[in-house]
Amino acid sequence: MPGDRTLRLQHGNRIEALCVLGTCISADVYGAAPAGAVSFSVKHTEGVSVEVRCQSPAEVGPTPGSGTRWPLDKGTVLRFSMSRASTEVNDNKVTVSFYADGGQPINQAGVFLTGIGISLDVDADRDGVVEKNSPNKASWTWGPEGHGAILLVSCDKENPFTVASDCDDERVFSREDLLDMSRMVLRTEGPQRLPRGYEIILYIPVSEADTVGVFYVQNPFFGQRYVQVLGRRKLYHMVQYTGGAAELDFFVEGLRFPDDTFPGLVSIHVSLLETLAEGIPHAPIFTDTVVFRVAPWIMTPNTLAPVNVFVCSMKDNYLFIKEIKNLVNKAGCELKVCFGYINRGDRWMQDEIEFGYTHAPHKSFPVVLDSPQDGGLERYPIKDLLGPDFGYVSREPLFEAITSLDSFGNLEVSPPVTVAGKEYPLGRILIGSSFPTSAGRRMTRVVRDFLCAQQVQAPVELYSDWLAVGHVDEFVTFVPTSDKKRFRMLMASPAACYKLFREKQKEGQGEATMFKGYSGTDTKRVTINKVLSNNILMQQNQYVQRCIDWNRDVLKKELGLMEEDIIDLPALFKLDKQGKAVPYFPNMVTMIVLAKDLGIPKPFGPIMGGECCLERQTRCLLEPLGLRCRFLEDVSSYHGRLGEVRCGTNVQRRPFAFKWWHVCRGAQTAAAASPRLKKFAIYRWDPDKPGDKPRMQTYEVDLNKCGPMVLDALIKIKNEIDSTLTFRRSCREGICGSCAMNIAGGNTLACIKKIDPDPNKITKIYPLPHMYVVKDLVPDLSNFYAQYKSIEPYLKKKDESKEGKEQYLQSIEDRQKLDGLYECILCACCSTSCPSYWWNGDKYLGPAVLMQAYRWMIDSRDDYTEERLAQLQDPFSLYRCHTIMNCTRTCPKGLNPGKAIAEIKKMMATYKQKATAA
Repeated sequence: MPGDRTLRLQHGNRIEALCVLGTCISADVYGAAPAGAVSFSVKHTEGVSVEVRCQSPAEVGPTPGSGTRWPLDKGTVLRFSMSRASTEVNDNKVTVSFYADGGQPINQAGVFLTGIGISLDVDADRDGVVEKNSPNKASWTWGPEGHGAILLVSCDKENPFTVASDCDDERVFSREDLLDMSRMVLRTEGPQRLPRGYEIILYIPVSEADTVGVFYVQNPFFGQRYVQVLGRRKLYHMVQYTGGAAELDFFVEGLRFPDDTFPGLVSIHVSLLETLAEGIPHAPIFTDTVVFRVAPWIMTPNTLAPVNVFVCSMKDNYLFIKEIKNLVNKAGCELKVCFGYINRGDRWMQDEIEFGYTHAPHKSFPVVLDSPQDGGLERYPIKDLLGPDFGYVSREPLFEAITSLDSFGNLEVSPPVTVAGKEYPLGRILIGSSFPTSAGRRMTRVVRDFLCAQQVQAPVELYSDWLAVGHVDEFVTFVPTSDKKRFRMLMASPAACYKLFREKQKEGQGEATMFKGYSGTDTKRVTINKVLSNNILMQQNQYVQRCIDWNRDVLKKELGLMEEDIIDLPALFKLDKQGKAVPYFPNMVTMIVLAKDLGIPKPFGPIMGGECCLERQTRCLLEPLGLRCRFLEDVSSYHGRLGEVRCGTNVQRRPFAFKWWHVCRGAQTAAAASPRLKKFAIYRWDPDKPGDKPRMQTYEVDLNKCGPMVLDALIKIKNEIDSTLTFRRSCREGICGSCAMNIAGGNTLACIKKIDPDPNKITKIYPLPHMYVVKDLVPDLSNFYAQYKSIEPYLKKKDESKEGKEQYLQSIEDRQKLDGLYECILCACCSTSCPSYWWNGDKYLGPAVLMQAYRWMIDSRDDYTEERLAQLQDPFSLYRCHTIMNCTRTCPKGLNPGKAIAEIKKMMATYKQKATAA
């Protein structure tokens, strides 16, 4: 940003300088004075403002340029600036005259000045106008009174001849492309040419090269052409200075949405460079900066108006599509049918995608988020949805296993809520997960990180792993209302169902039959009496109700709800062989909401007076709120496959009228949490610094602004405190093993080691012990990997004639023998915790390598078991293990290397007996 610049005067010389409008040039008069000088005077042209700062008062007169002389005191500084641009080079000047004790002039120092205006401008006040030199353009703040420019990710596709999104093609296909981008203007003013040795450069930091692209128009002989001047492959652009008053238009696009490694802020800089002579590098003398925030991806709740409804056409859902079409027509939106040649047998439209949008002051458009759980619909969002003004984004895990919880039936968003005075005007995202103390299924971290990084719909994790499918939409949804609350939360409730059935039993309706007209499995003579007398079913539903009540309490707290805001819909579940819950009858909560029209799974409840009592109860609960209930038969097409109406459909909705940048964050809406400062003492050593010795360096981190794991703290330290800190990391999921280190006295993985919250206890972090250190927390694993290579960790066959022609099959029993062995990630935590490996690491293979050796020895497909044993017969490779068992206690994956080594020793004894007998 504009600021002061220091210029060194030279007595006896006149130097030339550029003065950027809005900045001050400071010159040390005392340091430039010739010997014998005791005072000085200043003269300047009309276009220059001059200020003298000194300790002693002037001898006569207060105005520089009027003949006034000042004492030459140490620290005397001359400050001058220009308020208008020059029309010619060196058309302004400042002259400093030095005087001896008697007032005789001794010498002069002069500066020829050229005034130039440089301003990089954006729409910092978010009104659609790129104002000149806004004071807020270099920062970004939230709230209605906030400021800072906004950038859209160009994730739509204007070019019909490519499969790539606009943000991936590094070109402008049409003028419609430019409408997605934010305008940035470089304004310059000055003489027709710059003095020799000066250049203007536009640039971005290397750390942001994959987040932003900048385009500029060129004018070749035939028409205009926009080229990318900044982006992934170009960090700077030399600006052609045109002279006079000029405005150069640049167009800026976002290349990626915020995520765990990108907070969403992007900075672009323009600098004026100066070189003193040919062959001497340029030095910056002025820099102006603008900051953008990339617009987030925003989900739309059921309370927003529907635009399009999507459904897959299957061989068995013709009647369902017919009913959905009638519902859609009543709601006044459009039905989009995905036919078989596109869906490839995949009916679960909700599981594949989630509709949202992105928004900036100049434009907004829908964006579909693609689930990592790919089925037959895998290509549908790219081939049929991605297009002009319809964006696409996805997040794929590199190492994590994908589960049912990664489907987007497990992704919901609440309507706007206020919680303890804190407003969530765009609602809060809801995702299902495992119970906090269990190791069950969980949505992949890369998707969770993406949702958190958008910052405007703070996610809430619920417990859904108790369900066979595991989706939040199986027990909670939201419907719009016209009262002050504007919505109700609906929850599946076995308790409500049992209460209703008991009431009907008391009324003499106990023999009312369920499942009449049901096209599913055999359901003969299921009556209310039979349901109520089924103790096993009742116990199972008591368990289910407890699971739902756990989520009920979480939702009341995190969404600021009262009991009157919640409606319990009757539901029953049963447990499968794995102890996971599935609906006993079609689950009415898993409905489709189209404004006031609800498409509810037909429950096939007990018939009384020609009407299903479950449907009647649901109408009594919802229709007084102005909602219209339509019950859709989905048994054969969805329910029988553990899905319901919502699972087979998807809704694109209108965006919020609320501007996301008006979200108030932090202290603007609630008292800021007190800092939780935690100290980390980290081993530091840089072999490239001569004389550098190993040491412990302490850093302080606010745990309120840091993730829960030690790796989160290390990344925060590196990104915000000390960029020289060096460590390895990759997956952040305990899969790759690269972040192994010694933390608080034990070897473990930094990505799965939770930070000790005790602020009085310093967490000490070292590289893995008893290994050479490459730098800081990076150990040299060369010997470890060489030992691993020596055991030949791959399948070896004596007859290779069938290689590549047939599979080498295993029985289930033989395959199970490898469990607890193949999961090793070679992090070296166990080996470096073993005293025998410390002292004999050059000869003893160590726990990790020996466990892998055992894994191949017992593989039923391998033919070289005896040869592998023969390799380990020397006194050191195997027999340095003294069963201290540090390895088993240390393993971050919970494996047992000690047991594997003991098994090798048993095999070795048998092998030696056999060899001796032979």
